[in-house]
Amino acid sequence: MDLNILREEAGKKLGEKRFKHVLGCEKESEKLAKHWGANPCDARAAALLHDITKENDREEQLKFCENHCIIIGDIEKTEWKLLHAITAAELSRSVYNMPVDICEAVRYHTTGKENMTLLQKILYLADFIEPTRDFLGVVKLRRLAYRNLSDAMLYAFNCSIKDIMERDRVLHPDTVSGRNWILKEEIRK
Repeated sequence: MDLNILREEAGKKLGEKRFKHVLGCEKESEKLAKHWGANPCDARAAALLHDITKENDREEQLKFCENHCIIIGDIEKTEWKLLHAITAAELSRSVYNMPVDICEAVRYHTTGKENMTLLQKILYLADFIEPTRDFLGVVKLRRLAYRNLSDAMLYAFNCSIKDIMERDRVLHPDTVSGRNWILKEEIRK
């Protein structure tokens, strides 16, 4: 895969601020991949593609899903900003010919899920902690991401759930099951 082409594609489809975030996510994904023993090239590709449809409006997202025979759930219909993960994953597969593991990391970078792969965790966390991110708890999450992946994932899930609840938005069940799965895994240790 040619990362330069993916970077160019992201640059064409995204505004300056979002593209800067994507580049930060690419660098953070690479660092996390090297730290935790994942493939840095795969992590960078997933990061470059994760928000490639983020600036598409609701109608464009829905039309894309319809054109690609993607069945979307009720939550995605209500919380339509979650659709970018689904459409970006499909675009990664159908246009950029990315392997399944990269597409799945892109697919779950917003909600997370239970039993996440290493690449999925890396992208999920890199999206949270890349240098342009600034929220209460980001410094702690940055430390955790390089110390203990389970602790970092749990903290990230908690931050996400708290933010969604404070904004009176609908929680995605994948986020809740991802959080619960991490807790169950810790109990089993």
